[in-house]
Amino acid sequence: MEKRFNLLDEPWIPCSDLQGEQQLLGIRNILIRAHEFKEIRDNSPLVTASIHRLLLAVLHRALDGPQDRKHWLGLWGRGQWDATTLTAYFERWRERFFLIHPQDPFFQVARFTIIGKDGPTEPASTTKLKHELATGNNPTLFDHSNENSKEAISCDEAARRIVATQYFGIGGGKGGTSNLFSEHPYLGHAPLVNGVFTLLTGPTLFHTFMLNLLVPQLRGFADSAEDKPVWENNAFPPPGDRSPLGYLDYLTFQARCMRLVEQDGKIHGVYMAQGHALAADFQNPSSPYRLTKEGAQIAVNLNPVKAFWRDSYSLYARYQEPGMQYDGRPAALRQVANLSDHISSLGSILNCWVLGVANDKAKVLFWRHEEMPVPVNLLTDEEMQGKLIFALEECEKGGRCLDAAFERMAEWVISPEDAHKANKDNRKVLHNNLRNRSPFWESMELPFYRFLRHLPQDQEMAYSDWIRTVKLNAHKAYQQAAPGIQGKSARELKAHAMGESYLSYLLKKELIEIQPEGDDNEGTA
Repeated sequence: MEKRFNLLDEPWIPCSDLQGEQQLLGIRNILIRAHEFKEIRDNSPLVTASIHRLLLAVLHRALDGPQDRKHWLGLWGRGQWDATTLTAYFERWRERFFLIHPQDPFFQVARFTIIGKDGPTEPASTTKLKHELATGNNPTLFDHSNENSKEAISCDEAARRIVATQYFGIGGGKGGTSNLFSEHPYLGHAPLVNGVFTLLTGPTLFHTFMLNLLVPQLRGFADSAEDKPVWENNAFPPPGDRSPLGYLDYLTFQARCMRLVEQDGKIHGVYMAQGHALAADFQNPSSPYRLTKEGAQIAVNLNPVKAFWRDSYSLYARYQEPGMQYDGRPAALRQVANLSDHISSLGSILNCWVLGVANDKAKVLFWRHEEMPVPVNLLTDEEMQGKLIFALEECEKGGRCLDAAFERMAEWVISPEDAHKANKDNRKVLHNNLRNRSPFWESMELPFYRFLRHLPQDQEMAYSDWIRTVKLNAHKAYQQAAPGIQGKSARELKAHAMGESYLSYLLKKELIEIQPEGDDNEGTA
């Protein structure tokens, strides 16, 4: 077998330079010249997140740090990484970065195959490496492929897919039997399936990676002399549950045993089975966490019916109640809060990418890439954090008021004589129809980002404008949802009016509006 496609040198990472020109680069070029490039972004958010996580592991190891705050500031102040240091590391481990290799294929297990009753089986289709394709239990989202498709893919595409599979592989299904490890455990979730992956971004890739390179105190893992990334290991431990040896081991945790099958420079298939699963519920430093009513810490996940901005307090704010303080923010945002005076050259507002996948057991429901503004002052100002939490709570109230108005309208449409005796099934169908037509939550996303940017400048005015926008958009959403239901009969006209009147009453009653000092006008949203 010939060695093919070294990930350090061959182009496979999609990025754009400071002029917006897109290209593919290898690890060596993209890190040594990180100050010359704007961002890494793939069509798949899962690939985007996975490449960043992999490169963070490379940097932590190659730079041997940052070891502490002083070391971080020293790296930051140079504006780019020392090419000699990176090159020395790359040359030392270059042999371990070949995608195709007889002894050490990157992020794979050499000589690995799946065997059946009659001996070795044919490799699975390369579609198993792509979450957005219709394979296994995955629904057909944007593709009509299936796992029996015979698709040959390029080495650069295979490199992107294999990294994403190690970080976002979905659990479920029998693990298979291999020639090296006999029967494998059932497939478990890879490390990034639960929670979301957050990434602070700056004007260049150098700034982006520096903002996410964590000092040891924030990584959540004890230092260990045995801790190292997967490419420095000489052997793959038997599949099963195990604890990471440290932060680098965690960043390159190999959730799947796999081996690509290459022919004539193309990847024609893959052997795959369960690899390692986290032995305990390790907290992911890149994900926000929240407290349950019982006090348990759980990762904030993507929700199929709820955009992430509605839970964004988990990015910005510390949880506080009498006698209790809890900081579940991603580690990079906590680090920036401590270094805010030293990154002022980037401006008062940073940007945060939120990437991840939502799943139902073994099924992928959707994947998402959202971008959130991060006012740096918000990360350190507890009063401002309280305003943010309160504003989000009031918006949720506005959504509930609108939902109650839809229910009131449905009651009067179905049974105008006595709305309280309306047929429950028919009322529920109509109520859900109205709710599904409502554009309220979509209409609040951009105003929320404006609110975030305005909040550090004038907290009272930003909050007041926000509440007015909630009320205005709730009324607009009611009007836009109702015409599909409303007819011209007197009954339906009355039902529409009853619902609208109830909405006005609830919004006035439930939402707390603070009038800024010196502002006697109603204002506009």
